[in-house]
Amino acid sequence: MYINELKELCGKHILQGVEWRHEENKNAVAFKLDGIVYLAIENEADGWRSYCEELKISNKDVRFHIPDTDVMCDMMENTFSESNNVLVITDINTGKVVLEVGTKNYDDYYPYCHFEYHPENLVWNQSL
Repeated sequence: MYINELKELCGKHILQGVEWRHEENKNAVAFKLDGIVYLAIENEADGWRSYCEELKISNKDVRFHIPDTDVMCDMMENTFSESNNVLVITDINTGKVVLEVGTKNYDDYYPYCHFEYHPENLVWNQSL
C-alpha cells in the first residue's frame, strides 16, 4: 500500500522508531507512526538527480524503537529558490525537528532526495 501524498500524514502523531535501510538496492528510511511503519525509498534517477518515491506501508517493523514520542508532522515550506515536498516531523516537547523525509527542489532540473534524522532532538535525549 502507498501513501499518495506526504501531506496525508500532517498532524499530531506518536513516533515509535526510525531505521535506515537498504531496500530494493536503494537507500531508504523506515519510521513508525501510530503503530504503522512507513518506508521512504530514494530513487537515484540518473545519478545526478534523485527523488523520494511514494511512501509505502511496510509489514516489517523497525529495528530501533524509541519510547512513544508526541510529534507534529508538517510539510516543509518552500523558499525563494526551492520548492519542497518534504515531511517534517517535530518533537512536540522540544520543538525540534527529528526527521525530514521527501524531495527538495522537486520542480527544478536537479531535484534531490532528502532524508535527515536528528535523534538528539528527541525529548528522551535531552540533558536534564
